[in-house]
Amino acid sequence: MNTTHDLFLERYGKKYLDKIEHLRKRIIEYETGENQFVVIPLEAGLGKSLQSDRIIGEYWAADNAEHRRFLLVKRFVEDVESSVERINQHCGRTVAYGITSVNLNDYKDNLVQLLDFPVVVVTHERYVRLSRNPVARRYFTLDRHTLIIDEALNQSIVSFSEESFRRVQYILPVALHTSLLEACKNLFDEISIQKQSHYSNRLGKCRPKFDKKTFNKFKRDVEANLHNVSPKDRDEVVKFVDSLEMLYNGQCLYNFDTISSFDRSFERWGLQNNIILDANGSIDRQYRYDPFVKIDRQTPIIEHSSTTLYQVNFNASKNSINKTENYFPEICKRIVERKKDDDSTLVVTQKTHKDMVEKLLSEYGMEGIAVSYFGDIIGRNDWRDYTQVWIIANPLYRMETYPLRWSMVSQKPINRHNLSFVSDTGKLRFKNKDFEKIRFGCVVSEIYQAVKRINRDNTRNAEMFVVTADSDVMKELKKQLKGVRMGDVIDLNVQYRHKATKQRKQTQGEKIADFLMRLDPGEYDKAFIRNAVAIDKKNFSRSLNDIKVQELVRFGRIQIGTRKIKVLGDR
Repeated sequence: MNTTHDLFLERYGKKYLDKIEHLRKRIIEYETGENQFVVIPLEAGLGKSLQSDRIIGEYWAADNAEHRRFLLVKRFVEDVESSVERINQHCGRTVAYGITSVNLNDYKDNLVQLLDFPVVVVTHERYVRLSRNPVARRYFTLDRHTLIIDEALNQSIVSFSEESFRRVQYILPVALHTSLLEACKNLFDEISIQKQSHYSNRLGKCRPKFDKKTFNKFKRDVEANLHNVSPKDRDEVVKFVDSLEMLYNGQCLYNFDTISSFDRSFERWGLQNNIILDANGSIDRQYRYDPFVKIDRQTPIIEHSSTTLYQVNFNASKNSINKTENYFPEICKRIVERKKDDDSTLVVTQKTHKDMVEKLLSEYGMEGIAVSYFGDIIGRNDWRDYTQVWIIANPLYRMETYPLRWSMVSQKPINRHNLSFVSDTGKLRFKNKDFEKIRFGCVVSEIYQAVKRINRDNTRNAEMFVVTADSDVMKELKKQLKGVRMGDVIDLNVQYRHKATKQRKQTQGEKIADFLMRLDPGEYDKAFIRNAVAIDKKNFSRSLNDIKVQELVRFGRIQIGTRKIKVLGDR
């Protein structure tokens, strides 16, 4: 039986060999420099993970006096184990060793043993933990030359809401509830303030007041009582406490009763040669804003001429789906109608919908259909021989995710940036061009990874169905899937619960309050503000008494003088 490598070699010849040779040189010949990273965006299905393991194994099998030593970072424990096995097989002896939560206890008291292995493989989670532990990190990096991170290493966004508070309150002993509430009080206060000046079409910017003494007391209380928490809930409690510290220690964004931020203490670290293997490297715009990343652009070579890409014309956002009476029954009906007897079909949705979709499809009594969800598909080859894929929901990101990711990768604060977004033909689009590029890249990257889970060797006639009302998404997918055929647009017979109400026009007072909340702290002439919101002098003076403006005064966000308005900024 031919391997994917053999099939690609036969079909693409020198073009394929050149790609693999370029990867080899990047791994064992080139150097990026200690603080620089190179992203190699070899297209999904080309075997970048398998080939990099082969290259390292064969490199250490050869008689080479100047052997490079490697640190590999994989997404999951099973990826670590598979990589170690492949490298050692190609080398013919044990040169690679994987460190996971299963065997770390064997080494944590004597990490110097890691020097015995030329290749060490860890998970993404371990890499992040090592960024906060320079003492332990030294043993993982000592005498190692090349770092290879397999798949994008996206730092998590942390959030606080009443829902997350109630979930942890339910887990913790009653004796800790007062301490919990006191630690979260300033976050609840900030949510209340933001509610008064928040509008549905923009994000709010804030910096919750940090009562360090109260927070540290809560942290100590939790640590002293973790033994009273069930093992399955401990991790959630620890992550919640960590997230509070992150939210209190930096700029946050508010969106619909939720405050979000990220861990500013995290620092990506590297060796002399640092590589990120990411098929989304050319699609995901985040890399373009990172001052320490260079994208090693790759032209696609895989032909998709035996694959047909269909747009199913419907806005598959969570809100849009929730407005319908019959979206899921309708889409499941179409999936079954399009499936031929010899097809194997993958359906990708959001995690919360998975069980319901499986149940609806099971009612048809049809075999050969698998259901998965965004967050559980990247890097998996379970469906490599499937011939159909349906993407029936949008990747689930909250809107505040995109500006925070921009701030994260660019290492810049969100200052006078426009945080508004508008509805535009099947999508919510940011007015700020940088945030919109991040949003679009994230969405297309997730969908691209999903459709590329099937027909991995491209030897079959395949069909890809993407439910979206955004024609730009389809154009970008077509660009990434070289030679793909475009099928006819498919319309759905979807019934809505009620007619959407027309969006209420902003009052002049709301316009003023909205504009003031986007300004940095300082004093501003009333004339400047009046011109910015396009309100004449008479109406401007009257609008300063509007409830929305007066709420900002009452909550200490602004002070109104005779000729100037003072913006006091985040509380």
